[in-house]
Amino acid sequence: MSHTLPNNAVCEAKQDDSSRLSLLYEVAEQINSTLDLDECLDRIIAGAYRIFHAEKLSLMLLDETTNEMRISAARNIPENVIAETFIRPGEGLAGKVALSGEPLIVTDTEEDPRLQRKSKQQYQSESFAILPLCHKDRVLGVINLTNRTDGAAFSDADLALLKALANQAAIAIQNSRLVAQLNREKEQLRRGAFESNILYQVSSAIRYGLGYQHLIKLLFASLDQLLDYDILCSLLILKGDEHFEVRTRRAVSEKQTACVKRDMLDHLAALPHSPIVAARLAELREALPVVDCRTPHGSTINVPLSVGGEAIGILCVRSERDDGFSEEDTRLLHNIVQRMAETVERLSSTIRGEQDKMQSMVASMTEGVVMFDVHDELVVLNPKARSVLGLARNEEFTTQSFFKSILWREIAEFLAQEVDGGSQQEFTIDSHPEPRVLNIALTPVTNELGEPLGRLAIIRDVTRERELDRMKSDFVAVVSHELRTPLTSINSFIGNLMDGIEGEVTDGQRECLLRMSKNVD
Repeated sequence: MSHTLPNNAVCEAKQDDSSRLSLLYEVAEQINSTLDLDECLDRIIAGAYRIFHAEKLSLMLLDETTNEMRISAARNIPENVIAETFIRPGEGLAGKVALSGEPLIVTDTEEDPRLQRKSKQQYQSESFAILPLCHKDRVLGVINLTNRTDGAAFSDADLALLKALANQAAIAIQNSRLVAQLNREKEQLRRGAFESNILYQVSSAIRYGLGYQHLIKLLFASLDQLLDYDILCSLLILKGDEHFEVRTRRAVSEKQTACVKRDMLDHLAALPHSPIVAARLAELREALPVVDCRTPHGSTINVPLSVGGEAIGILCVRSERDDGFSEEDTRLLHNIVQRMAETVERLSSTIRGEQDKMQSMVASMTEGVVMFDVHDELVVLNPKARSVLGLARNEEFTTQSFFKSILWREIAEFLAQEVDGGSQQEFTIDSHPEPRVLNIALTPVTNELGEPLGRLAIIRDVTRERELDRMKSDFVAVVSHELRTPLTSINSFIGNLMDGIEGEVTDGQRECLLRMSKNVD
């Protein structure tokens, strides 16, 4: 005997399907409206909960470097479970879905023959659904839903909606990852250029005898642009009478500052050091107030400054936030301080050949360096500058022959100009196998008294950086074009339907068409 649903039940079912379909459109719009990966994942989980009302939801992403899937977003799942859960493709049900790329829906864990008895005992749920997140035949991860709160099992209708949601989620995740990768590469280029600039300025102190205190001031000014710190403190002991140099960005107590100084002295004392340093450490420790520093909070980077195997100073950067600094911040700081140590060591022997050492350092730089003295004589021209300006590798140049030999007249004219406060310009040059973009910064060079020493040009090849900008613009343009064409056609057909060209429409149909038109717009 066949059974049919009452008319009102059929209407309610259709209304529910229509409502969930509209909700799916709304959720898809939300997850595609952000390019931040974490926010995108949270919106996917929130949207899946709104549509399916599952008791527990989780989204696992595949890390291709470790070939493991971990939970990246979840709802109603304990934090310890999120932290401890990781599986490989092919392991467990979620791993098998990731490996096969096929969804899995279990309506009854007790009766489903695909679940072994051991698996049945593992699951306290009545039903669950696992959907792969696929993009261009590549599995990005899976989304898991356990038990609908209304007690119903996941159905074929649910599967269709889940597939649609998973497809939208995979596209949004891939777009977010692409943008994040572009931003990371740009940040790496920016940090690389920033690091090179700092190292060059530190190296320049060798040539012009700017002194140790100038190095500290230079480092402080550079770190202001790089790190978000609360306390920046340095100690460089050379003659035995130096003091702490402290800079703060936010209001900090005397106790906090004293704890930072004491921590620096402890680190320095644990390293090999000279008798002069040992005596000064004792004096500085005696001068510090007695404070309780047993429960420090926040983040700290201590970087020692060593010359000839002996510690002569230390730099400390302190943030009250527990996640104040990244591994990249620590690496960069160690590189800069290490170069500072090399600079201090070289400063001790500048009388015996400071110019040769300067030339050696400049020659090893990845940026082109050109310098003219106060009399407009060419004094520095490193190999990178020769390469990017199209000059012979071993030819000797005067100022006049240098400008005449540059292949691009506009660059020669820019380098020849006098500068007061500095100037910067980009040039696109023809080169093999493809054009390059050069960024040239021209700045005056002065000593500590402000007396002019000449002018300096730093030449950086920013072709890759500009290519990243172009790729980002092209990405946005392609997406806009690919969306605009079908959406325009869809909107046109919706307009025809609403105008009655294809026949009369009911009020309910008109409401749906209006909603579709709004979403298309």
